[in-house]
Amino acid sequence: MKKSKILIYADELRFDEETHTYWRGEKQLISVTQLLAKHGLAPDYSAVNEVTLKRKADRGSLIHKEIETYIKTGEMGFTSEFADYLQLVKELNLEPIFSEGIIGTNEIAGTYDLIAEHCELPYTCIIDFKTTAKLNKEAISWQLSLYAYLNNFLNINKFYAFHLLPNHRSKAVEIQPKSIEQIERLLECERNGEIYSEKLPELKLDKELAELFTCEQQLAELKRQEQAFEEVTEKIRLAILNAMEENGVKSFESDFLKITYVAPYEKEQVNTAKLRAEQPDLIRKYLKTSQVNASLRVKLKE
Repeated sequence: MKKSKILIYADELRFDEETHTYWRGEKQLISVTQLLAKHGLAPDYSAVNEVTLKRKADRGSLIHKEIETYIKTGEMGFTSEFADYLQLVKELNLEPIFSEGIIGTNEIAGTYDLIAEHCELPYTCIIDFKTTAKLNKEAISWQLSLYAYLNNFLNINKFYAFHLLPNHRSKAVEIQPKSIEQIERLLECERNGEIYSEKLPELKLDKELAELFTCEQQLAELKRQEQAFEEVTEKIRLAILNAMEENGVKSFESDFLKITYVAPYEKEQVNTAKLRAEQPDLIRKYLKTSQVNASLRVKLKE
């Protein structure tokens, strides 16, 4: 492992593996992971089956350990994800210089996965390994940006997530970092006991906002009318259905309507929630990813 210009300051900083806590001297620090979760900036896995979550966490820990061991000792790992890691490093022409490094201040600490230098170009990147089914780029951006901030952004020019998946489906994803102003505002909120929220820029769209409000009000009224008509229509449909069943009528036609009776039948469908919980590898095999365009979510205030 070649020498680097990057300096990692870790004097008096230690990590207690048993309690999974960071300390500087006798002071316990909040971890990067805890900070992001506290402020709603981390992925929420509360809905994931506990058995599945533990299995994924164990797999992720194994892959992290394989890579760390290889970087420090040269011992090869055996998972497909480890092989993918080697391929990604080769494709990006990177040389690892620091692995599983603990960094922190007097307030916050964390452990980054990897810092690597380009073998030819004068830039350094910080990398996080992810083994989850999907990448949360926003959360990773906060995580890597905080690590870089704790390291004073020394020579760190690029941010990557290595999305390590089974069966050689891994890829390197470049991540856009947060600004120093955003990071310092998050830390200031933590000091003040406030929950972080993005400050929206002032939009000079008074006319457009007024028009949007009027349109949203009209849409809301139309939806209320639609719901009322649907409720009345459903009662009428049920009355006609009962009458047709009682009289054995299969079809009825007037000058302006044709009504056909549909007999009850059994419908088969896949229980995707159960399949996802019990066969996560199988469902990932057939998952299709599509691009969703940017949009607005608008809600009228009471």
